[in-house]
Amino acid sequence: MRVFQCWNGVLEVIYKSDFEDILTNFLSEKIGMKNTKTTLNKEELKNLAVGYHSDNPTITTAMEKLPWGAAGNIKSTFPDIMKFVKYQLVNDAVVQESHKPLFQYNDEIGLSYFWNIDSSNEKLGENYSHHGGVPRSQCYIFIIPKYNIGAFIITNQSGQKTAPKMMETLNTIFDGLIKINKTPT
Repeated sequence: MRVFQCWNGVLEVIYKSDFEDILTNFLSEKIGMKNTKTTLNKEELKNLAVGYHSDNPTITTAMEKLPWGAAGNIKSTFPDIMKFVKYQLVNDAVVQESHKPLFQYNDEIGLSYFWNIDSSNEKLGENYSHHGGVPRSQCYIFIIPKYNIGAFIITNQSGQKTAPKMMETLNTIFDGLIKINKTPT
């Protein structure tokens, strides 16, 4: 996570602008994501989904501004997230650079800028994933170029068992999609 925090400061110095402005301008201009940001106004906060931490039935308060810089707290709409997923399947220079391996743990697992790279599942082929979460929500995004598939899953509950349950759900979906689409792109 500390690497993500550093990106915030680096980008602000390079572009001489606030990180949120850099983020929202890029997402809006490059991808068409007009409803994605880190800071919501009072009217937008009314539409933010409620979330729960672990098994606590009390709604967890939203974190307005996290100290993690580029490491999270991005709020978006589902249509905007789907634009992001679709963009990650485009083979332009920005996507190629963002998927470029920067560190390899072994022959099958590595890291790019903000993506985990996994080629351990022969059926899926090399894929890119990112997990995000705060005490009120967790999400996963997967990009599977071999089948031209992207997936996003989010829940308004965040606990120790949340991520494994989400992965179990995603693996079931991926297995089904692969059976339907036996010919990779």
